[in-house]
Amino acid sequence: MVAKVSAAELAELTNTRCWVEAIALREAIGHRSQAWEEAVVLGFHRLARTPRSLDSDCFLENPDWEPAHRRFHAALIATCPSRYLIDFCRHLSDHAVRYRRLAMSAAYPRRDITGEHRDLMEAAIDGRTDDAVAALVQHYRLTASFVQARETNGETVK
Repeated sequence: MVAKVSAAELAELTNTRCWVEAIALREAIGHRSQAWEEAVVLGFHRLARTPRSLDSDCFLENPDWEPAHRRFHAALIATCPSRYLIDFCRHLSDHAVRYRRLAMSAAYPRRDITGEHRDLMEAAIDGRTDDAVAALVQHYRLTASFVQARETNGETVK
C-alpha cells in the first residue's frame, strides 16, 4: 500500500529538507577535499548523462535516473561530519521520491534539471557555500512548486 501524497506533507517535507540539507551541505563544503570534489563532479557527470525520461516528447520515467540523482546528492553532503545528519537527509530524500516523480511529469521537458544540478555542483566545488545552499534550496522549492501547480490546475494532490 502506498501512502497518498499531500500538499501539507509536501510543504513540511520541502521546508525540512531545505533546513537540514542546508546544514549538511555547509558542513560538507567546510570539510571538502579533493576526493570529495572528484566524487561530486563524477556524480554530476553520471547524472547529466542519464536521461530523465526515456521519451523525448513526453515524460516516461527512466529507472536509471533516480539512483544517479540519489548518488549525486549523497556525494554533495558526503564530507559532512555528522552521520546522523547524512542519514536524516537520506531518509527525507526517500520520502521525496514520489513528489519528484509528480513534479517531473508536470515539468518535463521544460525544466532544465541538468542546469540546476550543474549550478549546484559548480558552487559547491568552488567553495561558494552560500551560493550552493541557495541553489539547493531553489532546486527543492522548484520541485515542490511543480507539484503545487498540478493541484492548482485541478489535478488534486492529496
